[in-house]
This record gives sequence, C-alpha cells and structure tokens, in this order.
Amino acid sequence: MELAAFFNNAEVTVVTSPRGFPALEHNKLVSENIIFDPSGANLSAIRKLSGNLKRRGYSLSINVSEKIWAYMIPFLAGIKMRIGFSPGYTQPVKALIVRGLLTHEVKYLNIPSKAIGSHEVERQLRLLEPLGIRTKGSPLSVALRSEDLEWARHFLKEHSFNGAGRKSADNDSKAVIALHLSQKWLLEGWDMYMLSLFITSLLSMMKNVILIATYSDAEMPWAKSLLDEIADTRLIACHGETFGKWASILTSTDLLITMDTSASHLASALQLPVIDIFHERYYVHCTERWHPWRVPYRLVEKRSIAAEAAGSQKRKAVEDMVKEVIHQIRDMMKWENI
Repeated sequence: MELAAFFNNAEVTVVTSPRGFPALEHNKLVSENIIFDPSGANLSAIRKLSGNLKRRGYSLSINVSEKIWAYMIPFLAGIKMRIGFSPGYTQPVKALIVRGLLTHEVKYLNIPSKAIGSHEVERQLRLLEPLGIRTKGSPLSVALRSEDLEWARHFLKEHSFNGAGRKSADNDSKAVIALHLSQKWLLEGWDMYMLSLFITSLLSMMKNVILIATYSDAEMPWAKSLLDEIADTRLIACHGETFGKWASILTSTDLLITMDTSASHLASALQLPVIDIFHERYYVHCTERWHPWRVPYRLVEKRSIAAEAAGSQKRKAVEDMVKEVIHQIRDMMKWENI
C-alpha cells in the first residue's frame, strides 16, 4: 500500500483474488476491492473485467501479478500507463508478450538456482520507480476487526490460558507458540508420521509452552485427525475459519513456527517473531526473497528425505530439525526456560 501512501488523494482500486481479499478488506488506503477469481480467468471474464475498468477511466495500473491474463486486463481496459515485471531472457517468449502489453517494464531475472538480490517487498516496490518513487518500504500491517479480536479472546479463555503468553526472557510464564500447518510440511519426502513426530518432539523438549496449531479449510481433512491423535493438553487445535480470526489468534502468541507460507508474512504484519522453515531445494534463493519482513526471525532448513527412507532415518531428520528450531527460538527470544 506504498502507492496509496504517496498519493493520498488518489482513488486506489485493488483487483484481488478471493484468497487475497480478506487481507485487504478493511484497509483504509484502498478505495475499492474488485474480486477476480484466477481459476475463472478465461477470455470472457477478462473482457468483462477490462470493460468494467475502462468505464471507470483509470490512468495508471500497477501489476503485482505476473500472469499473462493479469497484463491483458489493463491493456484491454485502455489504461494509458501500465507498469509490470518482465522476466527478461530467463523467459524470452513471455518477455516478448509482456513488452506488447505494458508501457513500462521493470526487469527481474527469476533464476531459482541463484540469489535474487532482494526481498520480495523490495522487488515489488521497484514497480514504483517508473513514477519517480524510490522507497525501501515500511513494515507490513494488517487491519483486524474488533469482533475477530473478541472471538480470539473467548477462544483463549475457553482453553484456560491462565496468564500464559507474552513471555519475556526474565519471567517464568508459559510461552504461547503458534504452529501453522500447511501442505508444505508434507513435501520433499516428509509424511504424516514425520509431521506428527515433529509436533510431539517439540512438546516433549519444551516443557514450559502452550502450542496452538492453526490450520485452514484446505488442511482440514488431515490436520484435525493428526492433532486429535496427539494426547497432550498443551496442544490446542485452532481452525481459524476466517482470515480475521486466524490473525487475531496469532496476535495473542509469542512467536510463530511455520513453513514458508503466507503465515510468515501475516506474522510480519502483526509484528510477531517467526521461525521460518524453508525446503532444502533452492534454499538460498527462497530465503533471500521470502523471509519475514522487518520482524525478528530465524531461518531453518528442512532437509529432503527419500520416500523409501527407513524409520530411523526419518526420526533422525525430525530430531535434528526440532533441535535446530528450539536452538533458534532460544537464541532469538532469549528464553532459557522453555
């Protein structure tokens, strides 16, 4: 929302997916959100949205999305200044198409095996450069509704937290740690057994914590059954139901453990410390580009393991990662008693 901050009197309309809409719904810098489902990005839908934008007479479009259909919409809408990314020689055919759809290209070379040279926030802020705007960006933020915060308060009360949370280095209160479950936990050879072992090992090695495991509708089929099988009263399952409720729960925790997903960026917007876990493949490229933005964080590498690996190998991989996660938590938070 840097653009809205620079142009206080501008009408800023955001075309967003249904998934992205909840994060922008209550942002006061946005004049209007137009929801467009990428799964329905056929020619008819693109023309319809383009016609809608054309009638409004916008003079500037900034494309954060790098999909071809996203470039087509402002082009067909006849918007005079159209800014977006071009992948250059790394994707020559796409670069040629983009050149015909944009008026101003911001080049970036997306080579997964190499460092990109900047964080994703910094990269996207380069889209303002054709306007003569150069900025290093401000911390991320997100607006939460009072009713969602109240829901989170009741949720915590129902689970008898009794003063847990907001632990400091010099007090003995229980730490409240959020663990976000996503499908990425089950990639690169990891299975349900390893994820279950990871959670139980965390709990066994950290006696003075409450662990809130969050998950969305997408993870519901397997996350709930996984958590139900772990018999530890310090583990609390939390199906956030909505973006606002999920975010409000996170505001009551001391830190977040997550795979590299949107959860780490939500935590950044909530100023919540993060243990961010990345797959071994393209680790350097991804950590440089997607690490948490302007909050305390530590990075942990999740090693790939062969699907046919023996049980002892799987246990060793999990134990090593648990030890690294706990080491990084203690180092970042200065907690000795967890």
